[in-house]
Amino acid sequence: MLVHGIEAEISEGDVGVFERDFYVVLCAQMFKKLPPPDRRVVFQLEQSVSSRWFTPEYIRVLDESFAVIEYSMANLKFLAEKGIKYPKVHYIPPIGAVKSFERFNEEKEYDFIFYGDNISSERRKKFISELRKKYNVKVCSNVFGEELYSIIRKSKVVINIHYYRGAILEIAPN
Repeated sequence: MLVHGIEAEISEGDVGVFERDFYVVLCAQMFKKLPPPDRRVVFQLEQSVSSRWFTPEYIRVLDESFAVIEYSMANLKFLAEKGIKYPKVHYIPPIGAVKSFERFNEEKEYDFIFYGDNISSERRKKFISELRKKYNVKVCSNVFGEELYSIIRKSKVVINIHYYRGAILEIAPN
């Protein structure tokens, strides 16, 4: 955003007082306290193939927010069925690599990295267990921002193991 002349800062935890004009919130369902709805844009990152995160409370948060940014066409349909649709919801497809990942030449410490919840999903545990039989696998939970990017740069491959079978595949267009 700074590149486009928009003053912005990134907060990786709870914000005490909401004094800014607007807030873009990722993983809104993870926060106990959110910015006021009229100054809140939620970047919706969950998958509609499961109701794990699409609780009545999360649907209410999305509905009350100033806007919702959605990455998946399948989720757009799901949200519309819940009454949350354009002009509140805006589709933005996955946009590709973070600039800091371009042309990095760090020594590769890991064959694979997985980041996300690896504890409550038997499916993910099974995949990771099988990979570890032949490869060096790094698993990261609750790691974000530059700390996560630093670990990713040390890995040959980032694996995306979905929590649920049949989940939406997030892909970046070429």
